[in-house]
Amino acid sequence: LVVAFMYTATTNLIAAAQQHDASSSPDSSSTSNSPRTTKTLITALRLALVVGSIFGAFLTLSAKTLIQALIGNDSIDPTVLAAALRYVRIRCLGMPAALVIGTAQSACLGMQDVKSPLYVLLTAAIINFCGDVLLVRNGNPWLGGAAGAAWATVFSQYGALVMFWRWMTDEVKQKPKDHAKRSRKFFYGRGRDDGMPSRTQQLTTRLQPRNYQPSNSVVVDVTQGIMELMGTSKAGKTRRKKFLKFLGSSKLASVYSTNNDPILTVDGVSDDSITTALDFDSNQISNDNKQNKAIRPSPTHPKTRGFLAGQTTLRNFLHLSKIDVPTAKEFLPFVIPVTTTSIGRISGYIAMSHVASSTLGTFDMAAHQIIFSIFCCLTPIPDALSQV
Repeated sequence: LVVAFMYTATTNLIAAAQQHDASSSPDSSSTSNSPRTTKTLITALRLALVVGSIFGAFLTLSAKTLIQALIGNDSIDPTVLAAALRYVRIRCLGMPAALVIGTAQSACLGMQDVKSPLYVLLTAAIINFCGDVLLVRNGNPWLGGAAGAAWATVFSQYGALVMFWRWMTDEVKQKPKDHAKRSRKFFYGRGRDDGMPSRTQQLTTRLQPRNYQPSNSVVVDVTQGIMELMGTSKAGKTRRKKFLKFLGSSKLASVYSTNNDPILTVDGVSDDSITTALDFDSNQISNDNKQNKAIRPSPTHPKTRGFLAGQTTLRNFLHLSKIDVPTAKEFLPFVIPVTTTSIGRISGYIAMSHVASSTLGTFDMAAHQIIFSIFCCLTPIPDALSQV
């Protein structure tokens, strides 16, 4: 809570940088078009590493004093105090990772990406659970019991840190696009294995004269179809409606992809001729949809995935002297208000824990912990409000 200003500042500054880049460039989906967002994100992660290291070192050195001040008297059992010290000092080792993953999560929220933190933190929770199962029952005082639970949390934090880093810096591999080819097969019926004639065969059969002999090319008279599409006659009203519906569908975008494919010619008949001359039958299209799955655009990956690809390396990131000072100063206005609010909350927690630990018995402290846990479950609601 003391360093919560990093999370609030990151969410707000990343959102503001996103808005700035969007107003400067119409396409801000890549880092090349989002320079301010990229610089703010890298600076935030570097600051989190520095703040987390300083805070972890401070807690390690002052752990005994803080624990004794929290209890308020000498009634604590030396064994309990030793276990508490081991737990706190081990947890301090994971403080840099905790600050970085919290800042990365806040950056994702600022970029309107809620999926990436879910994937990473869910995996970290699984690592933590497995670590608890394996380590807590260990008999070694530095590997089992409370220390084992602390190690499991530290491992999960650094695991989440590695996953966040790989998630943001690894380049997203684009799958080969075969939508145009498969979509043409959908429209023109190529590859049908149900024994029925393809759309091209239906078209040529309907338009060919009685004495037609198969050849390498087909001449199709589409004058009537063009006149119906371009005119206002009642005879072409249905055709015009279907044509306009086709223009507004995603199928057209799948056929004519961004690769600037040339116009396909099937048995000598071009795409344009087939599209304008073929009289679509809604029932037939519905049946073909069941046989040939309609090609939908591939789902887009989360916005932060690969966002820093090619922008920084691990060695360059760890050079803390390269922190962008003007961007880092933008975090200062958040320090006092957010930290003051957090200290007020911490003082309440300390007061409750001090009373419970110094005056109550074992069962009373357990009951206090249950009530306090319920209280902590409700705090995310005001936490979410404090982010805005």
